[in-house]
Amino acid sequence: MPTASAITSFVRRPRPESRGLVLEQAPWPKGTGRVSKLQIILAAAASLFGLEPPEIDCGVDGDGFHTAVYAYPYDPGMAYRCGVTHGTLAKPVRAEVTIRDQVSFALATEAALKYPLRELVSIEWMAEVWSADGAVVANPALTVDSENVRSGAPIYGTAEVVYITLRDTHGLTVPPRDDAVENVFQSVFWAAWDGGVKLLEIEPPEGAEEDFAADIACTGGSILQTPPDEPDLPEPTRDRTITLDYCEDYK
Repeated sequence: MPTASAITSFVRRPRPESRGLVLEQAPWPKGTGRVSKLQIILAAAASLFGLEPPEIDCGVDGDGFHTAVYAYPYDPGMAYRCGVTHGTLAKPVRAEVTIRDQVSFALATEAALKYPLRELVSIEWMAEVWSADGAVVANPALTVDSENVRSGAPIYGTAEVVYITLRDTHGLTVPPRDDAVENVFQSVFWAAWDGGVKLLEIEPPEGAEEDFAADIACTGGSILQTPPDEPDLPEPTRDRTITLDYCEDYK
């Protein structure tokens, strides 16, 4: 059974300004861009019996794809600028979110949290812990600060930390590039502040690049449908202009 350990109050400690923030893209919903065996069976049945075929959630529509970038600042008062090399950013939304983080120790006394800790909710060992010789030992005390969890002794074990962190959500729309032969959805999110810069390459939904190259529009489409003949399209009359959006810290 998990055993609760001593909890220490969170005390902010000085850190290099270059820590800045943590960047990550919002995960795609499970199954986005994938075709399940059930969908294949349903599509075959629809074709045989003239039924409505199942739709595929490929994550792409007529505007491209819509996703979000999460930014977790270490210092809530830190101002930063951000932008994207291709696409359009929405105004960021700031919120406090609760994180359930699992940290593992391998004969160490310190393990890093995934995100900056703003307020500790709980911390406990998830199971028994072991010494270097493989013996089960008493759970050492756990302490935590804004970046790390510390064990009172070097052991093998995993602890669960529940904490509140601050997150800025940047909505992002990435259309296909008109003038690209490949990597039509390639885009990079950047964030810059006084002391550092971070980049995050945006991942399109699975299969989006291949579908675009094959001229397959999956929005509302059937698994067994074949794409129509490619129409004659006019040549582009102007170059695409990429505008880098800037954002500031919102309180």
